[in-house]
Amino acid sequence: MIYIKKTLIILTLFITCHGQAQSQQQKDISLLVKDLTYLIQVAEQLQRQYGGDQSKIRFNYPALIAQLKSTRAATQEYLNQELYELHTAPPAVYKPDLTKVKP
Repeated sequence: MIYIKKTLIILTLFITCHGQAQSQQQKDISLLVKDLTYLIQVAEQLQRQYGGDQSKIRFNYPALIAQLKSTRAATQEYLNQELYELHTAPPAVYKPDLTKVKP
């Protein structure tokens, strides 16, 4: 009987500690999503500011914004998953060129 009580106490402590670690990880990922949202806002502001640039080599703001939004959505989806799955690779990446060269 004492052995069963000790085992239950150990299991309870393990589950509690594991839950707290997962909770901290979720908080950290949530902060990452918040930071990605901020970067999207900054990129959109830069696009408005420099979008009319007519130089030969221009930065592709729409591609950057699409990449950031894709990353944010994949990160948010990962955060919202209720089942723990083994991911063998990171989320797919949107890969257009970030610069455009005029012919």
